[in-house]
Amino acid sequence: MAQSHATRLLLCLFITICVGVPFQPRRSTQLEQICAKTHVGITPWNAPLLTWDKKAKRSPRDYLEPAKKPYGKAVARWQRKFFEQSDIDSSDGESKPEIDPIRTGAPTLITMIYENPLKESTMREYLRRFELLVNIHEQIIVYTSEKLADVIKKMRKEDQDHFIVITKFDSVWDIPNNKGQKENFENIQPKLYKEFDGFGAFNPLGRIMDMYQSAIYNAKVAVIFDAITQNNKFGSDKWLWADCGLIIVKAEKAAPGTAWGEVLSHFFDDDKFERSIRLTGNSGVVVQEYGAGDRPRGADIDSITSDGWTTPRREWKTFRYLAMVWAGSSLGMLEWAVKFMQTFDEMDANGFYVAREEVVMSYTALRYPNTVFSIPYYETNTPLQLGFPGRSYPARTAWSAYGGRATAPPINDPLSTVYCPGGVYQPQRPNLRMGEW
Repeated sequence: MAQSHATRLLLCLFITICVGVPFQPRRSTQLEQICAKTHVGITPWNAPLLTWDKKAKRSPRDYLEPAKKPYGKAVARWQRKFFEQSDIDSSDGESKPEIDPIRTGAPTLITMIYENPLKESTMREYLRRFELLVNIHEQIIVYTSEKLADVIKKMRKEDQDHFIVITKFDSVWDIPNNKGQKENFENIQPKLYKEFDGFGAFNPLGRIMDMYQSAIYNAKVAVIFDAITQNNKFGSDKWLWADCGLIIVKAEKAAPGTAWGEVLSHFFDDDKFERSIRLTGNSGVVVQEYGAGDRPRGADIDSITSDGWTTPRREWKTFRYLAMVWAGSSLGMLEWAVKFMQTFDEMDANGFYVAREEVVMSYTALRYPNTVFSIPYYETNTPLQLGFPGRSYPARTAWSAYGGRATAPPINDPLSTVYCPGGVYQPQRPNLRMGEW
C-alpha cells in the first residue's frame, strides 16, 4: 500500500531526529520553482525567491546611508524607493558632474585597500600590485585609511584630477556592513568552517580566512554603494569593481611594449561595457566563474539538485564565482550590492558560513534571478598568461581594449548554464558567445 503524505513526513522527521539529516521540503520546492519559469526584470531586494526560517536582525536599509543628492535622476529615484523616502522629490539628483570625466561616458573603477595587521608581508605585496592598478589611464575612486592615504596618492604618477582617495571609513570595521561583525569574523565563522563536511580530497575554500580578510571581502559591496550614491564625482553610469591585487604581474612585465603594458594603457573599452550592460540591464552585474581546478568537482555539484543548497555545512559546494572584478551600470551595481548584503544578513541569521564572499555570491545569484551574470573560465591569450596554472582569468582583461572586439568574453545567465538541470531555463536575454556583439 502506498504511504500517505503524513506517513512520509513522519518518517522524514524520524530520520532527521535519529540520523541528523535535515528534512527541508520547503527549500527544495523553492529551488525547483526558481527554475520553473523565465524570470523577467528585477526581483525586489526584500523578496528573494529562496528564504529561510529565521529573520535577520538587520537589513541594508538599517546601516546604509542615503545621499543628500546623488548624481543622476535614476539613482535618486532608486535611492528614494530603497530608503522609502516619501518626503524627497524623486527627480532630485545632481545633473552636472563635480569633475569633468576623463572622456564622455567613461566608466569609473572602484577599489579599496586597508591594513591587515595579521599579514604585514602580504600587505607589502598588495601595495606593489596596487601601484600598477592605480596607474591605469582611467578615472578611479579608492577607499582607504588615513594611514595609507598619502602612500596611495603618491602612487599615481599622472592625472591626479581623475584619482579620488576617500578616507571616510578609517578602518575596515567602520564600513557600514562590517559594524558589529568583528566577533562574528574572529570567532563564530572559523567554528562554522571547521564543521564543513564532505570535502573529500578537495577543499575549494582552501583555508580559514582571518577576520580582516573576511571583513575586507564583505566590505566591497558597501564601498560600491557609497561610491555610486555619495561620491560619483565624475558622473559615471558604468562601473568596474577591481580588487587591490588584481594585477599580479611584476612591474617589468607591465612595461610599455609588453602585452600587460598594453592592457594597462588601454584598460577600458567603453563598447565592451555597453555590451555587458545590454545583457545585465539595470538588474545586476557580470562576474567571473572560477576555473574547474578551483571549484568543487562533480557533475551538477552546484545545480539546484545539489545538497549544497539544502544541507547545512555543505554550502561549500555552491562555490563558483571569483570576486576580484565585476562590472555593471549604476543601478545594476546598486541592486547587486544591497542584495548581497541582504543575503549575507539572512544567511548569517540562519547559521550559514559567510566569511567567504564567494559563498554569499552564489546564494545571491540563486535568490535573485538576473542579478549575477557570469563569464565562464577559459584560457586567456598566451601573452597575458600570469604564470599561475588556471589563474589567468579572462575577467582581468574582459573590459580592456586589448585584443579588440573579438576578445569580448562569453557572458551567461547562470540559471541557464549552471543551476537549472538539463538546460531547460531560458534567460530573459540570450547569452553572449565569445566575440558576439
